[in-house]
Amino acid sequence: MGAYRVSKSALIAFSVVLAQQLKDKQIDVNACCPGYCNTDMTKHMGRLSPEEGAKTPVLLALGDDLGSGNFWFEEKITPW
Repeated sequence: MGAYRVSKSALIAFSVVLAQQLKDKQIDVNACCPGYCNTDMTKHMGRLSPEEGAKTPVLLALGDDLGSGNFWFEEKITPW
């Protein structure tokens, strides 16, 4: 699990850097966590349905003026 966590942290950090680089082009970049979803990856032990886990990614894909360079969890910006 350690490598998985490190890769997630690297992805979030990369998102922040990419957001800074693309700011002048008015491209927003954010990272998000869907939560612990009931899927094959979690051996169906997750507490959220895939539909519930999709709420934050869909919000970021379709929302307006949500900012850039942030980490989102449960439909809100969360410190990481």
